[in-house]
Amino acid sequence: YGFSTIASTATGYPAHFFIDLPLIGDFLLSYSRAHFLDRLSLLYSSGYPIIEASERSQESLVGFARRRRYKQIAQQLHNGFGVADTFQYLDILASEQLPILVSAEAAGRLDAGLKRVSDDATQALNDKINLIVTWVPRFAYALISMGIISRLL
Repeated sequence: YGFSTIASTATGYPAHFFIDLPLIGDFLLSYSRAHFLDRLSLLYSSGYPIIEASERSQESLVGFARRRRYKQIAQQLHNGFGVADTFQYLDILASEQLPILVSAEAAGRLDAGLKRVSDDATQALNDKINLIVTWVPRFAYALISMGIISRLL
């Protein structure tokens, strides 16, 4: 409820408040990238033209980081730029994902390339979630232990 209230009343998106934080900002960018690429891959492989698929994919992002860049994708594609060139120009993909999309677009297998890039982005996000889930409890236990030790001394 609070998130939707802030989103409807604020001029910016609530995620922009957290984008500069070291771990949270990186997580929001990874989430945004993986979510967008998953939708784009699904829509494009279902038969939507790439421009319409990118427009519909960016609409599914609920105010997360770099939303304005995602909105520029359809315009760049409409101007005649290729998918890989557009993603490189707007810095949408991670550096290891861009060559996959370049070779897939050159080979005429954009659907397979988008699926692979989407899977890579989702795996990278899952790795970050696993890292957070593994280390946050350990950090909390260490703080509790330090508190107990400081009381004993």
